[in-house]
Amino acid sequence: MSRPGWNNGNISRKRARRITWFNPPYSENVDTNIGKKFFHLLDKCFPPGHQLHKLLNRNTVKLSYSCMPNIKQVISSHNRSVLRKCEPKPNINPHTCNCRNENNCPLENKCLTSCVIYQATITRQDTNQDETYVGLTENTFKSRFNGHMSSFRNTRHNS
Repeated sequence: MSRPGWNNGNISRKRARRITWFNPPYSENVDTNIGKKFFHLLDKCFPPGHQLHKLLNRNTVKLSYSCMPNIKQVISSHNRSVLRKCEPKPNINPHTCNCRNENNCPLENKCLTSCVIYQATITRQDTNQDETYVGLTENTFKSRFNGHMSSFRNTRHNS
């Protein structure tokens, strides 16, 4: 009688091998064959009769040289990343205005400029007094201007 999913007794067992990796740093200045010396020590310290030979032998321990950057490369890449953060970002958008009617642009056809400090003179409707408002935006001026206009039209957008 054969069970479904079984191959009539010819079951190949697939188990993961427990491999331990030894990664010594690579340097052209070292003339010694570190891999050969390491495996010689492995064979000498863990012979076939040793109780840890099952875990530490040439089949379970692999060697791979790790190529690490030198200190000059580490420092220069760190400095490069720090200085890159301090550089001003280039203007990705070459357009300065996308208003439907350029004559009604609130900032003389430069409404897509970002990082703007602006000033507006406002006349209060209840007292007819002029007041000055100074604001700033990290986004484009147009998005901030539209936020102001939205809050004037709709009271739930007031902040």
